[in-house]
Amino acid sequence: MLLLSHSASSQDAQHADDTSEKQAGADQSSETSEDSLTIEAPAQSRPDEAIDGPVCFISGGEDPIWPASRLAELGIDRLDGANFDHAYEHRRYDDAGHFITPPYLPKSADLFGGPAAAIARADADAWPAVLDCLDRGLRG
Repeated sequence: MLLLSHSASSQDAQHADDTSEKQAGADQSSETSEDSLTIEAPAQSRPDEAIDGPVCFISGGEDPIWPASRLAELGIDRLDGANFDHAYEHRRYDDAGHFITPPYLPKSADLFGGPAAAIARADADAWPAVLDCLDRGLRG
């Protein structure tokens, strides 16, 4: 999942790493669906609703690394509940995996989830949304 905001910090990156490590362990120890996961944010993490700018969550439905789509939906729920002042959206690409990147980069089939063609389509569709989110956040 990619979370874009012009106010992102290294603390946010650490939160993502912490969540990824917790989820990786959970996935190895038992089979569970994304919807049944209990995800707890570390005490030092900043809540999504404290972000000061637009947010674009991007996730792949075939992400084997962590429950990206579920995490994004939890973020959307928090923003909905907080009457967030900025634009926000979640773009989910059901057949894509963990790495949704700028378009036109070489793709390998099933590298971290999803077939190469699905990843390429997600890349091409998501990139304009990423640029738009950054433009709105940085230019106001």
